[in-house]
Amino acid sequence: MTTLTLKDPELPAPARPKPTATVRLAGWSLRHPLLAIGGWVVMVLLCVFGGNLAGMVQATDAQLAPGETGRAAAMITSAGLAGHDVESILITPKRGPADRRLLGDGTAPWRRDLAGALRVVPWVAGVAEAVPAPDGSAMLVQVTLKDGVDDPAPLLAAVAGVAGQNPDLRMEATGSLSIDADVNRQLSDDFSTALVRSLPITIVILLLAFGALLAAGVPVLLGVSCVLSAVGLYTVTSHVIPDGGRAAEMILLIGMAVGVDYSLFYLKREREERKLGRTGQQALTIAAATAGHSVVTSGIAVIVAMAGLFLLGDVNFASMAVGAIIVVAIAVLGSLTVLPAILGLLGERVDRPRIPLLGRLTMSSRPARIWPMLLRPALKFPAATLLIGVAAMVVLALPATGLKLKNSTIVDLPQGLPSVAAYERLSAAFPDERSSLNVVVQGPAEQSRTVIRRLEAATANNPAFLGQPAVRSAADTTVVSIAVPFGEESSRAGESLRTLRATVVPKALAGTTDVEVAVGGSIAGNADYLDELSSGAPWVIGFVVLMTFLLMTLSFGSVVVGLVTIFANLLSAGAAFGVLVLVFQSQWGADLLGFHLTGAVIAWIPVFLFVILFGLSMDYHVLVISRIKEASDQGMPIRIAVREGVGRSASVITSAAAVMIGVFAIFAGLNMIEFKELGVGLAAAVLLDAVVVRILILPALMALLGKANWWAPARLRRDGRSRVTTNQPGSFSR
Repeated sequence: MTTLTLKDPELPAPARPKPTATVRLAGWSLRHPLLAIGGWVVMVLLCVFGGNLAGMVQATDAQLAPGETGRAAAMITSAGLAGHDVESILITPKRGPADRRLLGDGTAPWRRDLAGALRVVPWVAGVAEAVPAPDGSAMLVQVTLKDGVDDPAPLLAAVAGVAGQNPDLRMEATGSLSIDADVNRQLSDDFSTALVRSLPITIVILLLAFGALLAAGVPVLLGVSCVLSAVGLYTVTSHVIPDGGRAAEMILLIGMAVGVDYSLFYLKREREERKLGRTGQQALTIAAATAGHSVVTSGIAVIVAMAGLFLLGDVNFASMAVGAIIVVAIAVLGSLTVLPAILGLLGERVDRPRIPLLGRLTMSSRPARIWPMLLRPALKFPAATLLIGVAAMVVLALPATGLKLKNSTIVDLPQGLPSVAAYERLSAAFPDERSSLNVVVQGPAEQSRTVIRRLEAATANNPAFLGQPAVRSAADTTVVSIAVPFGEESSRAGESLRTLRATVVPKALAGTTDVEVAVGGSIAGNADYLDELSSGAPWVIGFVVLMTFLLMTLSFGSVVVGLVTIFANLLSAGAAFGVLVLVFQSQWGADLLGFHLTGAVIAWIPVFLFVILFGLSMDYHVLVISRIKEASDQGMPIRIAVREGVGRSASVITSAAAVMIGVFAIFAGLNMIEFKELGVGLAAAVLLDAVVVRILILPALMALLGKANWWAPARLRRDGRSRVTTNQPGSFSR
């Protein structure tokens, strides 16, 4: 058994880094600090104001709809058959069904007042007569809207005015217009809440890490400026790839994490070198060559991982990928340019003003004792530690085998939203277990009529369908709406869809040559979306795993490092999925986080979570491997190199992970269920990755592998060169 000494080995003299791109960029910024800082400020302002001027382009329903459903929606829209939106006004007694007499009869004054108030709203196309609920506990007034309406405020104001005159009645609106408005307002509130809450949490963590106000403030300023500029630039790019509705929150989620972490890596390494006696310029030189390289590698890893989402061919995923790529690219650029300029101007003043006690602790040059103690099991008993650590992660991942997916529907929205609460009451008063499938027929008139007659005949007496289809036409396009006697999320509704697509439609098309048919509607949309994810997810996962392996292999000149990276990341992802199932498919999770339990996870979350986990975990994985490789290149035995590499990067990894966990935990506390799931999954993954993988599994595995850690084919060894050398003192060339 190898006995490990806890004494720090004597460090070689500081390095003259090779003139890599990161060193050259930092050198330019140091020589032109005002230009670098001024250019960054101008860029942020241009992005913000440019985004405000350009305005956001939202994806249409046809663009958001997947597969055949999207094709059907596009055909309906191009033919002008989309129809008008309808808002429902629900009228109920405030004291409950027992006071249903307050609803009155057909001559009740509120009926006349409500109809009159609604008809004077400019964009109301028609107001239907009030319809009583089957049990008489409520009344329903349906309002047809004109095209192009996007603001429910006038309608809500008209309803509120009549409700004020009838204090015993509750009058509330619900429908796609009012629900969309409430959801957008909730998203905006959540975005503001997340930004406001993330700042103090991040500042506190950085104060604990640096013990000085300026050192803590610089990463926060960089992170905030990255988010602001990325949101503005994303708004401009939405004119090419329209916004799917979730990208702004993703930019905040990722931007604050990587923006702060990248500058944290750089600042920590610069401070560490100054504590070892380097001059400010030497310290920045080494930070640019080492931490700067880690930032670039990590940033590329995140960008490549997010690019995998384009393989799904979905506008929503594409827009989130674009937002994430933009904010990561800006964060990398800022870390390599404006950050060295700021640090060069501040010099040692970056450690002012110091926080009492914290300042002394963080600036102490004495080696930390906690990390050698935590690493001792992995280095002294690597096989046992590896086995126990992997077994624990696998056990935590086991619940993921029971993962159930569902589309996001109105039941997943915050129940406190007025329009959502009204919808729940409407569904209770007017229960309707029906939904519909839209068959869009496009082609020559005679052939289209033949297809439509066959559709009507095939569905007339079929128990999978209900009643006579409704038909509406324009030019060469006809929409046949076929009712289904089941709720749109039920399995039997899915069976009706499969029957229609696999049997009824092919028979109806028999003998025709120029007719195009597409089946759409909400039932079809749900099925197509799940099919799109299930068929596209393996390609995305394969792409991300392969590209991560290639990036790490080429970056470190080692096939083994690439394989170890994939192994570690898969463990973290599996454990995160297990936590996701435990929290969001159980009642205790719903009680803890305050959401409506549906027993399933929103369908897009696992794919996005996997991609973002593979990207973000590279932040500190690259840093750890770089420090271990650096120590190994200096001639240390592998176990000593692992101890030194992990030990010397442990504090920055802890701080970086704490920042990420803090930001992600904020999202877990927001109102939208998607952000809760994303926040919990990411926070759990980062925590497990930073604690279990980086302190137990990775050190134990590398200790067992020994020199094999750096194995690569001869050609790769010849071509691969160490990115970091620390043998001679140096500075930026001027």
